[in-house]
Parts: sequence; C-alpha cells; structure tokens
Amino acid sequence: MSPWGRGLLVAATVAAVVLRTTGWDRGLSDFVLSEAETPGRTTSFYQFHPDESTLISASLALDDPTQPPLTAYGTLPMYLGRAVLETVAVVTGNELAHTTEGGRGLAVISLRFVSMLLSLATLVAMWRLANTVWGEATALAAVLLVAATPLAIQQAHFYTVDGLFALLALMSLAAVVRADGCRSSWAYMVAGLLIGATAATRLNGLLTALVLAAAHFTASPLPGWRRVTGGLRSPGIWYAALATVITVIVLQPHLVLNPESMLQSTGTDDFAYSVAIARGEVLRPWSLADTDTIPYLHFWTALWPRGGGWPLTLMLAAGWLWAVVRGERTDRLIALWCALYFLTIGGLHTKHVRYLLPLLAPLGLLAGHMVIDLWERRWRSRWVVVGVTAAVLYTWTYGAAFAGIYRTEDARITAGRWIHEHVSPGASVTVERGGFSMRGSFSASVYQEHDLNTTTVFATRGYLTCGAAARYMAGRLADADWMVITDVNRYRQFTAAPDLYPVLASFYTALLDGDLGLQPVQRFKVYPRLAGWAFDDDDAEPSFLGFDHPAVHVLRQGADHDSALKAWREQASGLSGCDDARYHAGVQAMQAEDLEGAEAALADAGTSGPGLVHLLRVMIHERRGDAARSRIAMQSYSAGIYDRSLSAVLLPWATASSLIDLGMLSEAVRILELGWERRSGLKAGDLEVMSKSYLHAGRQLREEGRQDMEERAYLMAADLWESPMTLNRAAKLVSERGAAKLALSLWDRSLRLHDEQVNVHRAAAVDAERFGQHDRAIHHLDRVVGLTLTEGARGNLDTAVETARHLLRLGEGDRAESYLRDMAHRSPEWEDRLQAVSNESR
Repeated sequence: MSPWGRGLLVAATVAAVVLRTTGWDRGLSDFVLSEAETPGRTTSFYQFHPDESTLISASLALDDPTQPPLTAYGTLPMYLGRAVLETVAVVTGNELAHTTEGGRGLAVISLRFVSMLLSLATLVAMWRLANTVWGEATALAAVLLVAATPLAIQQAHFYTVDGLFALLALMSLAAVVRADGCRSSWAYMVAGLLIGATAATRLNGLLTALVLAAAHFTASPLPGWRRVTGGLRSPGIWYAALATVITVIVLQPHLVLNPESMLQSTGTDDFAYSVAIARGEVLRPWSLADTDTIPYLHFWTALWPRGGGWPLTLMLAAGWLWAVVRGERTDRLIALWCALYFLTIGGLHTKHVRYLLPLLAPLGLLAGHMVIDLWERRWRSRWVVVGVTAAVLYTWTYGAAFAGIYRTEDARITAGRWIHEHVSPGASVTVERGGFSMRGSFSASVYQEHDLNTTTVFATRGYLTCGAAARYMAGRLADADWMVITDVNRYRQFTAAPDLYPVLASFYTALLDGDLGLQPVQRFKVYPRLAGWAFDDDDAEPSFLGFDHPAVHVLRQGADHDSALKAWREQASGLSGCDDARYHAGVQAMQAEDLEGAEAALADAGTSGPGLVHLLRVMIHERRGDAARSRIAMQSYSAGIYDRSLSAVLLPWATASSLIDLGMLSEAVRILELGWERRSGLKAGDLEVMSKSYLHAGRQLREEGRQDMEERAYLMAADLWESPMTLNRAAKLVSERGAAKLALSLWDRSLRLHDEQVNVHRAAAVDAERFGQHDRAIHHLDRVVGLTLTEGARGNLDTAVETARHLLRLGEGDRAESYLRDMAHRSPEWEDRLQAVSNESR
C-alpha cells in the first residue's frame, strides 16, 4: 500500500473509533428527579432505547438456557451480555441490577462499550475479507465507503442484537468464502460454527448455510445431478452441517428441550408474536408507521438514504448489480447472501433502518470492489474519482454530524428540565405510553402524571364508533394542564394510518396544530449538525429518531380548551373512514321497526372485519325471529376476541360505549353483563383492565342520566376486580339510593383490602347507623379517631368535626369530647372550631 493509502487508512480508523465512542456516556445527566434523589447523588442515568433495555434485562434474567426470558432474539447476545456484566460486577464490586439507578447506568454503559467494539470489529473483518480476496485497494475503498455511516454509528452506541448479528454474519460469510477457496474440512467446520453462532443471535443467520451450499455444489465440474451427488460425497459439507446444528443446539438448547417456547405468542418477547407483528398479522401502535409503505422499495427510497445518505445508497445498489452482472465468483456469493437476507426483511410489514445493518458491510465490499474494478480495468476516469470522492465526503460529513448527536443532551432530558423550571408543582402533565414516550423524564412525584392511553382506542378498532372514540379521547384531555409528547411515539404512527384509525389520526393532527385547546409552547430537537450544516431528518423512520433524537413537543392548556375539545369531538363522527352515520341510520330504522331499512343502512358499514356492525345485525335478526342468522352474526361479532391486534377484555366496554353513543343504553348494559358473565379464565391483570373499563362505562351512563345503570356497571366492575377503587364507587352509589346493607357490605370488602381509609370508615359508619348496627358504627368511628390521631397524620378539620358530631349523634358524648380535646392538642389552629363543636353537645 502506498504511503498516502496507509495514511488514509490510519485516519479513517482513528475517525471511525472517534465517531463510535463519542458520547459514550450519553444518558448520564446532572438532572436528578426527586424520586431518584439520595444523599450524595448528583447524577442520574436516562435510557431511551426499549430494545436495549429489554436485552439487558433478559441478560440479567437468563438463569436457565432451556427457559430463556425472551425468544424474539437468540440467546448468544444474552450470554455475551451476562458474561460482560458479571465480569464488570466482580471488577467494580457494584451491583448491576438493571432495576436500580446506579446499577442500570453501569450495566448499560458497560455493554455499550461492547457494542462499540463489535462495530469496530466489523470494520476489521471487512478489511480482512476484502484484502484477502481482492487486495488492499478494495479493502480501503470498502472501509472508506461505510465506516462513517450514521446507521453503523447509531447501532454502535446501543447494545442490541443488530451489531453482534452483523459481525457474525460477515464472519460466517468470510468463512464460506474461505471454504470455497480451499475446500478444507476445517474451513467447512469453522464456517458451520460461525453460521450456528449467527443463528443463535437471529435465526435468519442460517441463510449463510444456503450460500455455503450454493458455493459447495456449484464448485464441482461434474454435470447435472452428478454435481449434487458428488458434492454430497464430500465430507466438508457434512462437517459444516454438523457444526452448525451442534452450535445452535448448544447455544439454544430450548429449541430441542423446550420447542414450544418458540410457538408461544403472548407478548413482544416471544418469537412467534414478534414474527406476527413483523409480517403485519398483528398490528401494534409502533407498526402503523409502515402501513402504506411499499415492500422492498421502501428500504431503498426511504431507509437507506436516512441510514447512510443518497450517495452511499446509490453506490451500494450499483455495487450489488455490478457483482451480479460482472462480478467474480466471490462477488456473486456475497451478492447471493445479500439477496437472501433482503428477501427475508424486504417483504415484512415492519421496516426499520436497523434491519439494514447486516447488509452494510457486504454491500460495502461489493461497492468497494466495483470502484477499484472500474478504476483499474475498465473505465479509468476522473469521473470515477469525482463520484466516489463525493460519495465518501458526503457520507463522512453526514456521519460526523450524526455522531454530534451523542455529544448533546437528549431532547427528552432537556424537555424534562424545562418542565421543572417552568411548570408549577402539582400541575397535571399528560403523557403517552410507549417505547419513546416522555415517561421518566420528569418527576411523577412533583407533578400529576396523567396517561393519555390511546391504546384503548387502538385495541378496540371496529367495536368503537368514531363518536365514542372521540368522547374517550376528549375525556383523557379534559383535565390536562400540560401535555408533553415525542413525535415518534404515537403521532407519526397514527397519522400514517388515517383509514384504520381516523379519530386518532385526527386527534394528533389537531393536537399539534393547537386545535384541541392545548397550545404548543416548546419544541426540543437535536439534529445531526456539523459546522452549521444541519440534516433535517424529521421524516425519518420513527425508531431511527426515537433511539436518540426525537422531537419533543410541550403543550399548555389554553383559554379555549373546553370549547376546542367540544368542537373537535362533535365533528369526529363525520371523519373520512367513519361509519357513524350508517350506524345511526340503522339504529333509527330498527327502532322504527323498519328492519329492511336498518339492514340496508348497515350494508356497507364495518366491512373490514369483526365489530359493532355485526352486533347491530344480531339485533335485526332477533327482531325478525331469525335465530340462525342471529347466531352467525353473533359469531362474527365475537370473532374480535381472537384478533391479537385487539384487546378482548376491552371489547365489552367498547361495544357498550358505542351503543351509548347510539342511544341504546339498555343494550349497552346487556353487553357489559355478557362480558361479565364470560369472565371465567381471565388473568388478574386482564380482570383489572376490564374492571376499569366498566367504571368508565358507568361514568358514561351517569352522563346520560341513568344512575341505576351506572350502579349496575360499578357493581360488575367491583365483582371483576376487587379493589378500593371499584368497591368504593359501587358502595357510594348504592348508599346514595338508601341500600345501607349492600353498601355496608361493599365498604367492608374495601376495608379488608386496605383498612386505613378514613373516609371509607366514615361512610361505613353512616350506613351501619342506617342499618341499625350501633356497635358497628361505633367501631368504624373509632377507627377514624385512631387514624386521624396517628402520629404524623394531621387529618382534616372537616373529618374531625363530622366524626365528633357522628359520635354525639350516637350518644357517645364522652368519646366525642375526648377526641375533640386530643385533636385540639395535636392541631392548635383548629381549637376554636373544635371547641364550637364541643359546645354543641352541652
């Protein structure tokens, strides 16, 4: 290599190291939330990469290889993570529990260094493969092309499976090339070991085995089937197969000893469930951004340009085509691997920039070889130099600008600081759920954190009318003083799918336009920036932004909050994609006994799957006395419980909410009862969710003036999930209508769960008195006395006054006097008021 080439290589290597290690401690901040404050603590660690958090937690939880904590990824990244964390724990003497403040920061930073090393090792592997096959010039060209891509820099800053998979995939491909060249049994065994290790990271690592097979069977000079039979007689291919199988089984014994773990599909940690999401069989909020993207093409028109820039994208595409058309045998083997891998990801519903990382090095090799081939043997021209130089300079500029992100505080932390500096303590701040939300970026103990919970509307598609959905979302914002969201957590996703979720798309569009009574006051965003040149990437793939540089929007309640929400809610039923007009027309016709008209009105409604329209058809068929068609329609209505994109436990509420919106209150209660009757077999968490949805339905019925129906909904909620929240609401309603015995029973059930509820004891005392149980009333009042006199509990003046008066009413004058004296002693500022109550008894 010439001196200038050597100098260029050294400079590129140093720069690559700097770009990958800059900002290695990003997330470590002097902004410490009150709930994390401890004596001497001056910093906190913030982690915003959900996949990284999941993988590190799984690494720490991996105790039994036959029962891995997650199967969405292979176990090798967990083994590596666990080994590194155990080593760091021994060396530092610190706890590395991912759930503790100090342990989380040390664990994450330790593994991020591993990820940086993996990324640099990939460049080394690139150099070695290119240098071995094509020489130093090609190796240098390949490294210069891809070493500074933002895609590689980003993935080097987080410990996920992508970096390890990219390295192992390249190493296994290099082993295949070596085996193809020397035909040694040892080379085949090494290839098999590396293929197995790659598959133990992600199962599609087995694709390299197909490349090895293609290389092996096409190397023979024999014609036709004799080439295949001759290849099968060669021991090398069998050594490779055996090494692959043994490696996969050793690293992932659950595939043999617990194969059902791969079929389990209960959450995103499961392989089968993750595959279903990736293929679009199950929709999740984060997958909506890919709704209208074109398979395969989207990677080249949107993802590669953001991950590496347009010049590099064109170079990589040209390099692959050159390899196929004019390349040598090794070029075509690498091109085959690229094609096989791209076939497995390109047609998926979910399309993420990080999926391209394993392709970066192989395509970079092909592009580098194309460049040198053009220069040395075919079209030696200044245009080749100009074109390649421009591509390299742009890529390195973009990469350097992108690396600058990690030297700047994350916008979520900056927004959290701003909230603490400008928002009054105690104010309500509404946030979203999701992997890129603002949860944890401000203190939940200083502010009232309210959950926007768009998931409820998302998980009931087809069962919730647009009017009911808008009513729900408006209710979530009713008490919002402030709201803080990122642009890539829910906004980008729902606005990309207006046909599927018209209300949520409209909600987020109106929200950021300031049309929901919440006015935008701040926007925080870190852009890739270098020497005053900023790369505007607001339209990039959401996770590419969400990992390290989303935009954060802070909104404040305006004077027109209520009127704006009302106006938006009233127009929601007429949004494109909403069938509310058909539903209302069908219900009106049904109520007028015009069953033909009702059926005609509903003919084109809800044609995309299970949902409310089928229940309305059930009602039509029942009115006709057509039991067979009614049963078929009910089956169509109930099919939603098997749709994994929906929440089965929320469907009764969604249907009831829609029926309330349509004015069918009795039918709404009946649907709630039907869901309650079918509660058997539900898990505790599902029962809690279902119960809370019934409370919401009860509030809707109260707004319609039906307290009797509200009470019925509350009683079912309390039966679904016993908690003070559900029992107390039901007891209050029952008490208000004078059913003291039932109310007292509900109060007692609540107190058995939590006995230190002062107001519940007071209410129970009132109902016990009504029910004629004097001693029981005294018992509850004694508990009120004891709780309000407890050391450190200053109580409430009105509580003390009403408790004393109740004791007096029950003839317990001495107890009342003693209580008043004790309270006056504990709270001298109340003495005059308490003395006045005491005088009432004389």
